[in-house]
Amino acid sequence: MPRFRYTAYSSDGVREDGALDVATEAQAWDKLTSLGLTVVDLLAEGSTPQPRAWPQVGLGKRLSLSTQADLADQLAVLFAARLSAMQVVETIEQGAVLPSLQRMFRRIGQLMADGQSFPDALSDAGEGLQPLFVSLARIGETSGDPAPLMKSLATSLRRQQKLAAQISGALVYPMILIAGGFGILILMALYLAPQLASIFSSVDKPVPSELQVFIAAGEVLQNWWLELVILCLAGIGLLPALLKRYTAEVTTLLHRLPVLGPVARDASLARLSRSVQIMLTAGVPLAPTLHAVAAAAPADPLARQFGAAAEAIETGGPAREVFATAPGFPPVFRALFAIGERTNTLPQVMDSVATALEDQTERKAQRAVTLLTPALTLIIGGGIAALVYAVMSALLTVNDLAF
Repeated sequence: MPRFRYTAYSSDGVREDGALDVATEAQAWDKLTSLGLTVVDLLAEGSTPQPRAWPQVGLGKRLSLSTQADLADQLAVLFAARLSAMQVVETIEQGAVLPSLQRMFRRIGQLMADGQSFPDALSDAGEGLQPLFVSLARIGETSGDPAPLMKSLATSLRRQQKLAAQISGALVYPMILIAGGFGILILMALYLAPQLASIFSSVDKPVPSELQVFIAAGEVLQNWWLELVILCLAGIGLLPALLKRYTAEVTTLLHRLPVLGPVARDASLARLSRSVQIMLTAGVPLAPTLHAVAAAAPADPLARQFGAAAEAIETGGPAREVFATAPGFPPVFRALFAIGERTNTLPQVMDSVATALEDQTERKAQRAVTLLTPALTLIIGGGIAALVYAVMSALLTVNDLAF
C-alpha cells in the first residue's frame, strides 16, 4: 500500500509531520482533515516534489480579475445553496460564457470523477486562477462552508480590479501622447527629412547633421522593416515567458521605482493582508496561514517575510519580531500586527489593516498617475520641440542656400 508523508497544523498552531498508509492521496487528505488538521504538504513517499509555478498578473492563461471575481461570487452562491462540489462544477461549466473557463471546469469535473477532491482538482486544472482560490477551497472543504470564504475573495478581487482599472484608465492619455510622438518621428524619418535632404544634394551642399540622423533612421526602417516587424512580434511573444521567468527580479525592481514603487508595495501588502484576514477568519492557525500566503506569491519580496514570520512561530517566537525589522513594511502595519498578535485579535486587526492599505493604495495611485501624466507630456513635448528645432534649422539653412 502506498505511503504518504504529510506536514499539517493542529487547530492550536502546532506543526505535525508524519506518514499514512492509504491507497490514494485523496484518502490521505480526507483522513488528515477528519482529524482536524490543516494540511500544507502531502506527498507520496519516494516521489519528487514538483514546484507549482503560479501564473502572475497578465501572464499566460490567467483569467481577468473581473472574471475571477464573478467566479468567486458564483461559487459563493452555489455553495450557499448546499449543492455538492460536483454539482457546483457542472453548473459553472454549463453556464460559463468564456470558453477558457468552460474548459477549465470541464477538466475539474473530469479530475473529480477520477477520484480527486474539489480543491485538488482546482489546484491541477485551475491554472488561470489566483492561488488563494485553492487555499480557500481547501479550508472550505474542511469547515464544510466555503460560501463565506468565496464571498470574501470576490470582494477582495473586485477591489484589485477597481484599482487596476483606475490606473489603466488614467494611463490612456499618456499612451496616446507616446504613440503620437512615435508617429511624428516616423513621418519625419520616412518623408520630410529625405525631401529636405534632396534640396541640399541638388546644390552640392552637405546635409545638416540633424537631418542625417532622421535619414539614417528612415533608411533602416525602409531596408529592414520586415526584420524589425518580426523582431517586435518575437519580442512580444517572448515577453510573457521572460517576465514569468524573472518575475521576482521584475517585482523587486518595480517596488524600488521612485513614483510607482510605493503604489506597488502598498498594493502587494494590501493583497497579502487581505489573504491573511480571510484565512484567519476561517479559523486557520496563524503559522499555516502565513505559510500559505507566502507560498501563493513566491516572487513577491514582501511575501517572503510572511514565510519567515511563520518559521519564527514554529520555533517558538512571535511573528511580529520579523515584521518589526523587515524592510518595506510601513510602521502602521508593524504596530497593528503586533497589537493583534498580542491580544489575539489578528482577524479583526488585519481586516482594518487591509482596508486602510487598499484605500491608501488607491490614493497613492491617483497621485502617481497625476504626476506621471504631466511628466510624460513634458518629455514628449521636449522631443517634439527638438524635432521642430531640427526641421527649422534645416529650413533656415535651405533659405541661406538661395543667397
